[in-house]
Amino acid sequence: MKQIITYFGKQVWAECDRKCNKAWGKSSRPKYLLNKEDPDEFCYATDDELGQAPLNPGTYENGEAKQYFGSELNTWCIRECERCSKSSSLEEDPILSDFSKRIYNNIDKHIIEGEYVFAYLYRADGMHSPMIKIKSDYVSVFELIKRTSNCTKVIFTDRGDNLVMEVIDGQIYRSLSEQIYNYYQTYIPQEKFDLQILHWGVEDSKNRREIMEPFLIENFGIEKLTK
Repeated sequence: MKQIITYFGKQVWAECDRKCNKAWGKSSRPKYLLNKEDPDEFCYATDDELGQAPLNPGTYENGEAKQYFGSELNTWCIRECERCSKSSSLEEDPILSDFSKRIYNNIDKHIIEGEYVFAYLYRADGMHSPMIKIKSDYVSVFELIKRTSNCTKVIFTDRGDNLVMEVIDGQIYRSLSEQIYNYYQTYIPQEKFDLQILHWGVEDSKNRREIMEPFLIENFGIEKLTK
């Protein structure tokens, strides 16, 4: 369902996937707490992990409760429903959340303070790849770990070549904080995520995906890195 609404004095699109039987509300949907010291660091459970949502989760917006398959979105749908998204203007379409995967709050946070992190892939014989540069947000780092799980070891460093994390056989062995462990334990691979390799760690003439990705696949036993 898609309709035009006025949001903070501006006309935008609001849209939902009409899965009212799976709509709990942002404050009621079961979630996994990722950091016991920060309640804002959590991920929502997937639809498959949950049963049917309650008819009335007990939350209200402007006196309106959750509705089922109404002819138009009400205030609860627009403000409280986790399945309803809004665009920033009428020229853009809303982006709906995919609850077949866990939805992370504050997932734009980074493994380290810097914007980038560097990874070395290792084989059992000790051979390692060139230094691969990626963004340091959780999804990028976790996707690299998942996609290189056949590697004997993956070492992540910061720009000063200081150890950030060590991964052995696809599992985090050492890291800077317990928080990274907590996030990774609940992470579900994002198959359609476009992992961007910012630099392949080689001279400019070879610094291309069509050259380096086949090299890493052949020498380090991985199936793919990028989308």
